[in-house]
Amino acid sequence: MFCDNEFDHETIRNDFHGTIFDVCGAGERVPVVERSIETIKERTRCLCKSIPYKRYTKLMTVHAVLTSVRWINQFPSKGGISEQLSPSKILEGI
Repeated sequence: MFCDNEFDHETIRNDFHGTIFDVCGAGERVPVVERSIETIKERTRCLCKSIPYKRYTKLMTVHAVLTSVRWINQFPSKGGISEQLSPSKILEGI
């Protein structure tokens, strides 16, 4: 699990026994997380460009990001836990 010092990782560490934690120091970046954020931003921009509006409300922006994340989680990822099951199927049963 990749994480930083922004939260109480000792409490979470107790809940996830057997999980290897990679805790970054202050000012460090986690490349895996940074790439995931960039992918979500890219998908959200593509979604916004396909909608015929020039301005977006906060609610529209929030739902554009949620839609992008939902679609990313609908398909199995390369090198993921399962090659047949998507993350949403594994975690939520959807």
